[in-house]
Amino acid sequence: DRPDPIRLSAATALRNSLHFTRKNMDNNDERNMILTAICEATQSKDSGVRAAAYECIVQIACQYYDKLQDYMVTLFGLTTAAIDGDEEKVALQAIEFWSTLCEEEIDLIDEAHHCLMNGIPVTRQCMNYVKGALERLGPLLTNTLTKQDEECTSDDGIWNLSMAAATCLGLVANTVEDAIVAVVAPFV
Repeated sequence: DRPDPIRLSAATALRNSLHFTRKNMDNNDERNMILTAICEATQSKDSGVRAAAYECIVQIACQYYDKLQDYMVTLFGLTTAAIDGDEEKVALQAIEFWSTLCEEEIDLIDEAHHCLMNGIPVTRQCMNYVKGALERLGPLLTNTLTKQDEECTSDDGIWNLSMAAATCLGLVANTVEDAIVAVVAPFV
């Protein structure tokens, strides 16, 4: 119920302080409160607040991957809706969430493979969120590829939805490997 400039400042401050919230994220009630507030901010009328909220979600995916399981259904719905129909700066952050999840899962898969090859117990588990979302996420990203500015080239230094979707789709392919084929073949 705060004015949008205050909500934007709060979301930005939260994003900048997430590195220091390990104790809060380890506490289930506090984690629920933080994520509820962030998810509510993704529904703000102000696109700056929405984008800042998704930036927080990206940070949480990066720093607290192991805490996402209870929230993935909600985050999936929010991010796919933003990618599909929100303003570009908001949609870019929603795509960044999935790119970040891919990077985390690639690291976890590589780490597990290394542990198994060396007889070391695997300490961190990959939850395969990307694989679970592939059936809906893949077509959404391929459709987003078509939202390109014909006047813009990669040499212009402009990051847009099409480029973000292409990068994310590449990360998805690296994460789920051969499973990507069945998802992108209809688009091709």
